[in-house]
Amino acid sequence: MIFRYALAVLLLVELVEAKVGSCSYAYDEKGYLSKEFMSCLKAEAIRTDDVKDMNFLASRYLGNLDYDNTLKWYKKSVNKGDPKAMYEIANLYEHYIEIPQEAITWYKKAAKAHYPDAMEQLSKLMQTTYGNDTIAMYEKEIEAGNDVYWNMQFLANFYLRLEQFEKAKEVYEEVITKFPDEKAEMLFAIGNLYRKAWLDDKEKEIDYYKQSATLGNKQAMFNLGIYYGDMKNYKKAEEYFKQSDHNRMICYMYKTQVRDNDKALSCYENEEKTDNPISVFALGFFYAETLKDYDQAIKSYKKAYELGYSGGALNLGSLYEDLKDREKSLYWYHKAADMGEDGAIRYLMREGEL
Repeated sequence: MIFRYALAVLLLVELVEAKVGSCSYAYDEKGYLSKEFMSCLKAEAIRTDDVKDMNFLASRYLGNLDYDNTLKWYKKSVNKGDPKAMYEIANLYEHYIEIPQEAITWYKKAAKAHYPDAMEQLSKLMQTTYGNDTIAMYEKEIEAGNDVYWNMQFLANFYLRLEQFEKAKEVYEEVITKFPDEKAEMLFAIGNLYRKAWLDDKEKEIDYYKQSATLGNKQAMFNLGIYYGDMKNYKKAEEYFKQSDHNRMICYMYKTQVRDNDKALSCYENEEKTDNPISVFALGFFYAETLKDYDQAIKSYKKAYELGYSGGALNLGSLYEDLKDREKSLYWYHKAADMGEDGAIRYLMREGEL
């Protein structure tokens, strides 16, 4: 089970915003981000016309409690089809502006765009706002033929929140009947129902994942890779990770399960050649944490930073801090802060450097 948990934690790195910071953090006398800094970010977002820069700017406006500009820039990102911005608008309406109906609308948009956690947050807010009347609301929409596929998805997820797992399964099975093209995804969803946290039947869980994987579902392939890694069937695990396009999980498996550092290093180095910033960062992390080769770690972290990944700058700050080089540590923490790394910002504020 350690392997399953560690892999899940490692995947979180994929969700971190990557942005090269060209504007230096500064605060005004009231503790808000300065007008100069915000103007710089705005100019950068206009120049690049990139959703990551728009979202970054919006998040800083939110930090300054400027909800109008927060909404404005997230909506610019939404207009480019970005699901993260949809989710953040929902969060804004739920927790700051406090209009739950608007939040529900935006959580639905984010869920349809497959943004992580959107479906769960939608069910939570529906329960808070409408209670168990939510079920009747979804059923009415389905009966009327309104957005049937997604309302069935929302209903199934609401049953999950109520821990009515058999009801959720019935809905997923009905989706397969009505929408046969979605069979792979629904089989995967049913497989999830049989996990230990819910129906607790490992044999059925794996059987449904295999059915889903056979139909091409990459999430099912990935979960099967984790399963076979836990079972120490590393060859099978490797096959599924490759099929799911998660080659870095193979490297991680060699490191944590097989405990073969030579194979792990070779794997990480092959992935690093793709110039994917997360792969470059992962190689640096392996050098630093496993091989204790700090010179190589520094090279990889710098390359990850140059490719636009803020974690490279953050880990350089941390590594130089461990190496007792305060000047270089502060330099890289400032770089990470300029890219929005909250850990770096908090560190610099504690040190009186921001």
